[in-house]
Amino acid sequence: MADRKIETRDSEMVLSMTFLPLLVVNILVVFVANAFFPEVVVLGTRSISPTLGIFLSMAVLAMVNTLVVSVVRGYEQSRNRMFSSTEWMVVSFVVSFLGIWMIARVPEKLGLGVASWTVVLVLALAMDFLQGMVMMQTEKWRKKSS
Repeated sequence: MADRKIETRDSEMVLSMTFLPLLVVNILVVFVANAFFPEVVVLGTRSISPTLGIFLSMAVLAMVNTLVVSVVRGYEQSRNRMFSSTEWMVVSFVVSFLGIWMIARVPEKLGLGVASWTVVLVLALAMDFLQGMVMMQTEKWRKKSS
């Protein structure tokens, strides 16, 4: 019984260590995109400030990404086969693309608007690359500290 509780704490720590870096990367990518291309990546609404808009929309995306990481890890364990880096990058790209697209469809609720699907594609590629780098470093740090 004690072992099960330790596993739960460990998985909660992994979820936290997944959510926070993803949130930071997502916010940075969208912030930079908005700074350079404010006409195609729009933050905020009449009732939502740009700061709240970026935080709300990217927190939702980070939660979706974290959920997908948990589901994929469960899938890996059930199949006794780990995903390769390429497979993780493909999953991350698809989730980021679909997540940004869905979030951008409700800009009045989450405060993020994009001009077209090509903007979503570029954002998803940038997030995929940076999330991959950050998550690999996070995993190395987690293994080193264990």
